[in-house]
Amino acid sequence: MEEYKQLYELYQSKTDSELENIINSNEYTPIAIKVASDILKYGRIGYEEIINLQDGTITLPKPDSKLEKYEKTTFDNSGIKTSSPIIHINNIEYDLDYLLERHKSNTVEAARELHNTTGITMKEAIELLEKYQKGTLDNNHITTSSQKFNLTPFSQKLKISLVLLISYILLLFVFRFLLPHEDTNTSSIIEITQQQSRTESLTQQQKITSASTAAIAQKTTNAPAPTVEHRTGENIVGISDKILSGINFSVNKVRNDVTGNWRISIIAENIDIEYYALDYVERYLHNKSQVHAIVNFTRNTTTSIKKDGNIIYVDIYDYVNGEEFDADLLFTGTLLQQYFVYVDNGDIEKIYVESNENNITETEHDMTDTTSANENNIEETEPDITATTSANVFTYVLNTSTKKFHIPRCSEVKKIKATNYSEYTGTYDEVTSMRYVACKKCRPH
Repeated sequence: MEEYKQLYELYQSKTDSELENIINSNEYTPIAIKVASDILKYGRIGYEEIINLQDGTITLPKPDSKLEKYEKTTFDNSGIKTSSPIIHINNIEYDLDYLLERHKSNTVEAARELHNTTGITMKEAIELLEKYQKGTLDNNHITTSSQKFNLTPFSQKLKISLVLLISYILLLFVFRFLLPHEDTNTSSIIEITQQQSRTESLTQQQKITSASTAAIAQKTTNAPAPTVEHRTGENIVGISDKILSGINFSVNKVRNDVTGNWRISIIAENIDIEYYALDYVERYLHNKSQVHAIVNFTRNTTTSIKKDGNIIYVDIYDYVNGEEFDADLLFTGTLLQQYFVYVDNGDIEKIYVESNENNITETEHDMTDTTSANENNIEETEPDITATTSANVFTYVLNTSTKKFHIPRCSEVKKIKATNYSEYTGTYDEVTSMRYVACKKCRPH
């Protein structure tokens, strides 16, 4: 019973076609065939219900055992057995007693023969034979040679569906070809055709216009950008045209940066950063207020990169231990080199090179406006105006080494070595014409 119960629960999800395949196959056990037959017969109901429908118990077949035979046999008054009833299924005559006897009362095998020869389903064949064995087969199902086995409900539905389908097709044919049509239909068709022609014409014109516009745009896009002639002079040392392929810059914020504009990245490549400055700015420096620090542990340097207008400022310092972790320590090492990188064509101009005998020079660092927020000793004052005949003439302090000029009271003046100190009285334009750059701390005018 346990095997029957397990198979019954397992076969609940199978389709009728799969159950019939189990019954027709020789690969399944008699219990499996019994389960499939019961599901087809009683439907997909609960295990307890199917036991109740079989008088509270299930008679399981055993290997090589014969199914119990229930014959509906009638006798006359003299005790002689009458002839077996004959049924006709789809014009095929069957003696059910002889059929069951031939299959040794194996209902499933007998049902399989009925299914294969008559075309009725296994469920119908099993139900017919079991009713006959138990003597409960209706008189309507025991037919004479002039009658046929009753059609199943499924067959009746199929026949009705075919009739309805044929009727529908005939009605469509009548309405489409035999009934007269009004002239309004013809006029509507003509109007729709004309409207479609107008729409196609407009669409064609739009395509031509779009193609012309695209061609003009393509010509404009492909027009070569005006080239800027490269600068000349002994300070022009190269072109910043190298690409940062294979070098990964992880740009992060700087700790203790009160401005919010400082960024830092750490690398270990042995490269001259000024030749990559233009590509770096295009990739990472998206805000003109930002100052980027690049700490290079291979060269033991910290480079400051910032952009103002057409110039990228590249300042290279000695690395100070731990400066990558604190904005107050960043860029506090000795200034080693300064470059201007021109955005218009990538020209690199060398601004400052250390040259003293100890290879260390005190100098200023060209800080942006954001630098002042991290410095505690910045002094911003108005420039001293000398007694001259013109209000635009001032006295400036020049650093002949860095090529920067300041107002006399700028905090950076005291850092200038005596050998690099000079003064000049004149206008702002005169000083810049001598290729000096204004200090961005004191901002002389």
